Amino acid sequence: YGHDFLSRGSGVLDVAGGCGEISRTLHSFGIPSTLVDPNPRCYEHSKKPKRDWKPDSSPPFRVFPYALYGDGANFTSNAEKFDDNGENNEGHSTTVGEIAQNASMICGLHPDQATDPIVEMALRLNIPFAIVPCCVMPSLFPHRRQKVKGITKINSSGNLNGFNDASPDGSV
Repeated sequence: YGHDFLSRGSGVLDVAGGCGEISRTLHSFGIPSTLVDPNPRCYEHSKKPKRDWKPDSSPPFRVFPYALYGDGANFTSNAEKFDDNGENNEGHSTTVGEIAQNASMICGLHPDQATDPIVEMALRLNIPFAIVPCCVMPSLFPHRRQKVKGITKINSSGNLNGFNDASPDGSV
């Protein structure tokens, strides 16, 4: 995916992005993005502040302090209105749900509990996605187990096995 593709619609939806490294990098290339994290840490001091962003200022991308659940319907149906800076603004016409539904791509780097909702929301909205899962969290996600020669293993490679079944064409 190139610059033009990623810049379409509302840009990239960076889910569980924490301090906003992906969104900040995309911004440096002129690609719009929105950070979605229940505990965004992009306002805190960064060990490596970027040239165009001061740690004490607002980040140069939208920030929504939300968690995704299930297939992300809680997020895509959100009717709160925000301006282009992510500030709550009832006079503005863009809603949180519209930003999600018009994303060019949904990404999650080490999204932990948001891994399943990213995939399910992307499949539901027919939006490309990229995830780099890390923690399996077997107590929260017992389906992330894989049987190998009769032995149940818990590993991150098992993360994507169940998603093939969720995709209409099995192409995850």
